[in-house]
Amino acid sequence: MKNRKSIFAVLLLAGLLLTTGCGKKSETLYVPNTGTQVQTQAPETHERTDTEMKASIDSLSDGSSILESYRSNEIAFSNEAKLYGMDSETAAQVTFKEGSFRCYVLNIKVKNTKRYDLTVQAVHSPNNGKDGVWVCGVSQYGLFDVTANRTADMPVTVLVDNNITKQDAVEQVLKSMNLSLEYTDLTDTSPGPGEAGTVEVV
Repeated sequence: MKNRKSIFAVLLLAGLLLTTGCGKKSETLYVPNTGTQVQTQAPETHERTDTEMKASIDSLSDGSSILESYRSNEIAFSNEAKLYGMDSETAAQVTFKEGSFRCYVLNIKVKNTKRYDLTVQAVHSPNNGKDGVWVCGVSQYGLFDVTANRTADMPVTVLVDNNITKQDAVEQVLKSMNLSLEYTDLTDTSPGPGEAGTVEVV
């Protein structure tokens, strides 16, 4: 009887692990402007969307120096282009066709309302390439930590087709792109198991 109970317990545990997703998925991302990689770890539990984090578009500034670094290292940018959702043909225009693209730094105000730190893992832009604007899929620092009960400035690189000549036009496109941030509480200050969340950038 004990053996049967033990077998049943093992089977029950295995079933729970399968349904809750015990394994962590990992993904390799390239840190913009460096050519280096970061390993992101997906949280173990369910995704949530709530008021833990708030994000808003703050400002747009010139990023010409970043564009110059891309053009001086085509190999590194060929990897980073994936973060913009660019195909190889568009990426080649960035690096080889001078005057075809401009670069900006989008500053996103990120507010963490929790008592523990949160980490922004990714910037989601489902409409990348819309009207000639491409937003990088991670911040300029790669993973971006936001201290508990604090607001931080998160810089994100934006590449723009040179057909868009005015900065305010770029800002309008960005506001219509349905940007969102993916974040986790997988930090040393987190009180429990890590969970994932998404927040719209308004």
